Amino acid sequence: MGERSGDMEAPAAGDNLRRGFRAPEHRHGVVIMALIDKHLTGRPWRTLRASFRAECAAADEPCWICRQPIDYSIVNPVGEKQNTEAWEPDHLYPRSTHPHLMMDRANLRASHMGCNRARGKEMVDDDLGPLSRQWSKEESP
Repeated sequence: MGERSGDMEAPAAGDNLRRGFRAPEHRHGVVIMALIDKHLTGRPWRTLRASFRAECAAADEPCWICRQPIDYSIVNPVGEKQNTEAWEPDHLYPRSTHPHLMMDRANLRASHMGCNRARGKEMVDDDLGPLSRQWSKEESP
């Protein structure tokens, strides 16, 4: 058993890793606490992400949120300042509200990191603009 503090039992070593937490990291004198989403750090996600990035780059897919081109040559190294213009996969239906679609390739969209993070859980308004004329379903004679 772990040490007791009041009525709460302290977690045993390794419990936090199993729950998806990582011990604090020290970088440049700053302690960084990181919550790891275990589903987005495993091999299946890394494989899906890499193949999706390759498909997007080959098709030169623009950001589905702002419709601007994405520079696929930008790579954001871990632990360094992140470039918001870099490619990042976006989940059309957010992971928080649709966890069953987290690993579904059809739920992924190409986006800029900045656009994806600014969007959060909000759905993108896919407005095509004003109609050129009123369309109706009429049967032909």
